[in-house]
Amino acid sequence: AAVTQADFDKYMDRMERPEMTEEEIKDKLPEFLKSRVKAFSPAEANKLPPHRQGVDHAIVLADDSRVARPHIYGLTRMEAEAVKVYIDEMLGKGY
Repeated sequence: AAVTQADFDKYMDRMERPEMTEEEIKDKLPEFLKSRVKAFSPAEANKLPPHRQGVDHAIVLADDSRVARPHIYGLTRMEAEAVKVYIDEMLGKGY
């Protein structure tokens, strides 16, 4: 299953849409969710939650461990561009 130009264009069109206002989001929500409109905010979805003592966890690596360097499988030019766009977007969000 390869990424087609149409798939890529559809993804990019979605990325270029202006962000919906809180009122626009509310209009699309069922009544029982309107009080939780902030949970559907794209701006809030693009942020990591705050660090919380006793809830956050760490992955402790052994001193002699090495990070694996797996080889990525071959990508078409369009697939590689889509991956780059996604990675840049996630890095821009601080992930």
